[in-house]
Amino acid sequence: MMNFLALISAFGIIAIAHLLHHGFIEATTTVINLSKPKGTVKTIKSDYGDIIDCISIYKQISFDNPLIKSSQLNLNLEKQEGEYLGASAKFSVPNPRTQQDDFSLAQIWLITEMDTQRLNAIEAGWTSDRYNRTGCYNLLCEGFVQTSRTFAVGSPLSISSEIKVSVFKDSETGNWWLQVDDEFIGYWPRIIFNALNSTVDKILWGGEVYYKDHSGEHTTTEMGNGQFPVNGTRASHVRNLQVMKRLHKWSSPDWSLTQTVTKPKCYDLRIPSFLKRKSDWGVYFYYGGPGRSRECP
Repeated sequence: MMNFLALISAFGIIAIAHLLHHGFIEATTTVINLSKPKGTVKTIKSDYGDIIDCISIYKQISFDNPLIKSSQLNLNLEKQEGEYLGASAKFSVPNPRTQQDDFSLAQIWLITEMDTQRLNAIEAGWTSDRYNRTGCYNLLCEGFVQTSRTFAVGSPLSISSEIKVSVFKDSETGNWWLQVDDEFIGYWPRIIFNALNSTVDKILWGGEVYYKDHSGEHTTTEMGNGQFPVNGTRASHVRNLQVMKRLHKWSSPDWSLTQTVTKPKCYDLRIPSFLKRKSDWGVYFYYGGPGRSRECP
């Protein structure tokens, strides 16, 4: 199984091999149960054909987690200078080609204790996975608590649009909230983490392709819209990068960000030169690639 990433980091150098060992490669595959979940009060069909089961907020699978059952809501934060309380960015939404059992994504990673056995991470963004076999995502895990009644986690996005994804610390409870555009989707309870219950050490933005290497050839799964960032605005982008270092105070990181690309002949990432930067995009970058080609066998 392989992961290839094009990442940009707001702090330090990324230990890619260690991140992969504790990330998707070790993810537990979850079999989707097609029976209605407990507590279903209504079933609706979306315009895209998705079947959505509406349940009581207190009967969703997240509350089966024994850590959440025993959690306390009134928690104090111990913020340390130089660490992060949130991250945000606007992502373009393309329609990448994916092979069977592959997925292609763009997202934010919030990571702490990266080089230890206590590694914790929150990941949020979009993924293209036509076969729905990427492991434990969305509401299939006993962890994320959805609060939105208007936004279905895992539902399709409008191609060629943009979404703004923000993850940040709640000053009262210590929980980590997910916001998409102006909608508060839900939260990861502080109590489910053993290291990410205070602040975040590293923030990353970028794309990733996952595939199973059976044939010895690289996958044809695209990252982003399949265009290399050398083509400038034709490639996919992540813009208006923001970090939170003080509660409820967003700011832009500077342009001296660490870039990590694990296979540049297949996928790449570029920060635009000073003379070509768009003033209303804040800090941003282009990324992506076609996967298997003559240069990427």
